[in-house]
Amino acid sequence: MIGSSSNISKIQAGGGRITLSSHGRKVWISELSATYPLKLLSPQLSDNGVAIVYALTYGGGLVGGDCIELSVNVESDAKLLLLSQGSTKVFKNRLYQRLASVQNSAHASLNSESPATLQKMDFTISSNGGLFLLPDPVTCFRSASYNQIQTFHASKDASLVVLDWVTSGRKSLGEDWVLSRYYSVNEVIIAEKRVAKDVMLLENNESDSRLNRALAESLAPFSCYATLILRGPMVEETIAQIAARYECISVMQRKAPEELLCCQRYSSLQFQFTLDAWWLVPLVFRKPVTAEDQKLDEISLSERNVDGLYRPDVNTDSVNEKKLMRRIDLHVIPWLALLYFLNFMDRGNIGNAKLYGMTTNINHPISDTQYLIALTVYFFPYALLEPASNVILRRLKPSLWLSSLIFCWGVVMVCHGFIQSYGGLVAVRVLLGVTEAGMYPGIVFYISSWYKRAEMGSKIAFFFSSATLSGAFSGLLSVAIHNMDGVGGLAGWRWIFILEGLVTIVVALLSFWVIQDYPENAKFLSEKERVFVIRRLEDDVRLSAAGEQYRKKYVWQSVKDWKTWVAMGIYMGFDGPLYAFSLFLPTIINKLGFTATKANLLTIPPYAWGCVTTVAVGILGDRIGTRYYMSAAGYIILIASRSPGLSYFAVFLAASAIYPSIPNNVAWVAGNVEGAYKRSVTLGMAIGWGNINGAVTSNIYRSTDSPWYTMGHGIVLAYIGIGLICVTIMRVGLHRENARRDRGERDEVIDGVDNKNAHVKNGHYMHDVN
Repeated sequence: MIGSSSNISKIQAGGGRITLSSHGRKVWISELSATYPLKLLSPQLSDNGVAIVYALTYGGGLVGGDCIELSVNVESDAKLLLLSQGSTKVFKNRLYQRLASVQNSAHASLNSESPATLQKMDFTISSNGGLFLLPDPVTCFRSASYNQIQTFHASKDASLVVLDWVTSGRKSLGEDWVLSRYYSVNEVIIAEKRVAKDVMLLENNESDSRLNRALAESLAPFSCYATLILRGPMVEETIAQIAARYECISVMQRKAPEELLCCQRYSSLQFQFTLDAWWLVPLVFRKPVTAEDQKLDEISLSERNVDGLYRPDVNTDSVNEKKLMRRIDLHVIPWLALLYFLNFMDRGNIGNAKLYGMTTNINHPISDTQYLIALTVYFFPYALLEPASNVILRRLKPSLWLSSLIFCWGVVMVCHGFIQSYGGLVAVRVLLGVTEAGMYPGIVFYISSWYKRAEMGSKIAFFFSSATLSGAFSGLLSVAIHNMDGVGGLAGWRWIFILEGLVTIVVALLSFWVIQDYPENAKFLSEKERVFVIRRLEDDVRLSAAGEQYRKKYVWQSVKDWKTWVAMGIYMGFDGPLYAFSLFLPTIINKLGFTATKANLLTIPPYAWGCVTTVAVGILGDRIGTRYYMSAAGYIILIASRSPGLSYFAVFLAASAIYPSIPNNVAWVAGNVEGAYKRSVTLGMAIGWGNINGAVTSNIYRSTDSPWYTMGHGIVLAYIGIGLICVTIMRVGLHRENARRDRGERDEVIDGVDNKNAHVKNGHYMHDVN
C-alpha cells in the first residue's frame, strides 16, 4: 500500500484515495491510500501513460452496514484502469460489525435485520485524462441490501469508460434475484454540467402483498443487468463500432406504463445485456434525448439538486414514525385549515351581508337578478384559472404562491366594503374569483406531497372541515360585526367585508414564514427526518413534489386519462350543491319565517354537524380503505317538506351529505393519479370544472320560489345524482383495471417469458437480428 501514515489517518474506516499524475509518457501514483476493509493494489505502471489499480476488500466482499468511500483524481494526460479482483460480493448482515460499519454512525445500527451496504465513489478526470472503470459485477447474496453512488466529474476533452453491472446471485445455490435491494446511481458531469444520470432500483418488497410479483419473476429470463457509459476522444472509434454493430437490432420502445390505481409496480428494466465474449449487447435502449431533455441537462450544478432525494447514505432507524407524523400534522394541517377557513368565509360572507341590506342600503340598489349575476361571475375565473394555478404552484414555492394569493384576495375583500353599485360588485367578485382560484387545488396538491395515499382522506377532511366551521362562524361574526353599524359612517354590512379582509391580509403576511414548502427543505425536520419522509413517500409510489421536472407531456397524460374526466363529473356532482348550500343557507332559513339575525345564528348548528361528519368520514375512509360515500336523503326531504321544522332537519342531512363528499372524493382521485405534475393538472381540472358549476347553482334559488324553493332543491338533487353515477363509474373502472393488472394484461411481452395475458401494445422486448 502506497501512502504516508499521515494521509491514512485522515481517512475514515472504509475510505480510500487515489491520485494519478502524468509526466511525459510516465504516470505516477502520488497517493494510494485505503483503510480496512478497503484495499488498493497497483501491481505495475505501464510505459504508455496508463496506471492499473485493483480495488478489493478483506474477506472478499462487503457485509451489511459496510461503507466504502473512494475518491479518485486523474490529473491531466494521465490514464487510470480501475479493476477488481473478482465480483463484488454483498453479504447479508452478520452478528458483529467491523470497523467500516462501527465508525460510520450512519450505518452503525444493530437493530436492523439487514442494514444496507454503501459504496460511494467520486471521480475527477482532468484535461486529456482517461478513466476506465471496469470492475467485475456486483453479486448480492440472499437478503442483501446494496447502495452505490458513482459520480464522475470530467473536463470536456477527458475520456470515460464505465461498466456497472449486477448479477442475479449465486446460481449454484439456487439464488435468483433474491436480494433485498440494489440501488445504483451513475452521474456524469462535464465542465460543471450534468450530461447523464442513470438510476437503477431492484427491490424485493415482501412486506407489501400488493406488489404481487417477485423480483425474479419480473426480471426473468435475464440473469445480468448492466449499464455501459462511453464518452470522450479515446473511445470515439469504439462508440462508432458499437453503433454500427447494433443498427441491425430493432427494439420496440416500451410504452410508458399507466399509473397503478391502488399500487404501483416498479420496473427496473433500464438496460439489459447478454454477454458474448467481451461484447455487450444491449436489448433495450432509452428513448432519444429530446431538445427539452438537452436543455435540462445544461442546467448548472448550482441550480439543481445533484444528490437526489432518497439519500441511501442516511440511516433513519432511530426515527419514530408516529411521533414524526404527529409533528408534521401540527406544522402542516392546522395552518392550512386556517387558510381555507378564511378562503371559504370570504367567498361566502356575501350571503350574510345581503341579509343586512347590502343590495338595498347602497347608493345604487341592486336587484335580485343583478345579485345572482354578481354571484355567477365569480365562478368563471375561479374555475378556469385553477389548473394553471396548480402548474404555477409546482414551479414556485408553496409558501410564496399561496401567501401571495391570500394577500391579494384579502385586499379584494376589503374593497367589497366600499362598493356603491352593481358594476362595483361585479368587478370585485371577478377579482375575488381570480385571486382565490389557486387555493383549494393548491392545498390538496400540497398535502399530497407530504402524505401517503392511505392518509390523504383524513388529512384533507381535517382541513376541509374548516369550510363548515367558516359557515358557522361567518353567521356568528356577521351578527357581531353588524353591531358596528354606523361606525365611521359605514353600514354594518360594509364592516363585515372590511374586517374579515384585514384579518386575511395579516394571515397572508404570516403565511410566508409559516408554510413549509416540501419535506426536502422543511426547517422543522432534521436531515434524518427529511430523508425518512421522502422514503415513505417513495415506498408509497408518490415522490415528493420537488423531485420532478416539468414536462409538457404530463399535462397531456392528464388530459388523456379517463380518470380525469370521471373525476370532473364526481366533483361537479358535489361541488355545485356545496355552493348552493353555502351561499343560500341563510336566505333559505330566513324565508322559513326567521329574522335575519336568527337566520344567521341558525346556520351554525348545520355547519357544526357538517364539520363532525366530514372529519368522521375522512378518518373512517382511511381506516377501512374505501371512499364510497354518498347520500341524497336531505334534498329529497327538502323537496317534499312543507314544514319549517322538518326542512331545518333536512338541512342537517344535506350538510352531512355534501361536505364529507368533497374531501373524500378529492383524496380518492389524488391517490389514483401518480406523478406530481400530472396529479396537479388532474386535480386542477376536476376542481375547476366542479367550481364552474357554481355559476349554475348560484342562480337556482330565485326569490319567486320562496319559501320552499322546490326547483332549486330539485336541481341540487340532480347534481348529486350525477355525482353518484360518476362515483360508481370510477369504482367499477378502478376495480376492472386492477383486475387486468393482476392478470398481467398490462405487462409487456418479453421473449422467453411465458405470460399469455401480456400484450405487445404495452411493449415488446426481442431480438431481431438481420
